[in-house]
Amino acid sequence: MAAPDFNGSTNRLTRSSVLIGASSSKKAMLAFWFKIANSEGNMIFTGGPSTTHRISMQSASTDGDLTLILRNSAGTALYNATTTLGTWEDSLWHHVLVKIDLSGPEVIWRIAASAPTLSETTAATDGTIDFAGCTEWNIGSSFGG
Repeated sequence: MAAPDFNGSTNRLTRSSVLIGASSSKKAMLAFWFKIANSEGNMIFTGGPSTTHRISMQSASTDGDLTLILRNSAGTALYNATTTLGTWEDSLWHHVLVKIDLSGPEVIWRIAASAPTLSETTAATDGTIDFAGCTEWNIGSSFGG
């Protein structure tokens, strides 16, 4: 069985409503598999109101690095970091695990069981991630495709 190809335009998942039971939190755990075959920039997932992502993971458009951004209800970045290895756009499957605890604050990444080198635009900041305010969720696309 082949995995779906979420290409960001003709094939993506979108949920245009709040997730039942979602609540804002300082803690989260992200775990997923992804495969990227090009350097066009690929949105892996997003959540938020359509104006500003509250949580997003994407690959960079030029070097294959991954960027994770977390925001509070005002849209202020609580964390913004990018991997600096640039080795993810190789058409292979990669497992990503990110443990988030902004009360510390602490964010721990693992990709294929290794800790990637990170470049932080915004270091982890004590604050609450606005999951409850996420009225749109997308896999394989940004808001509106």
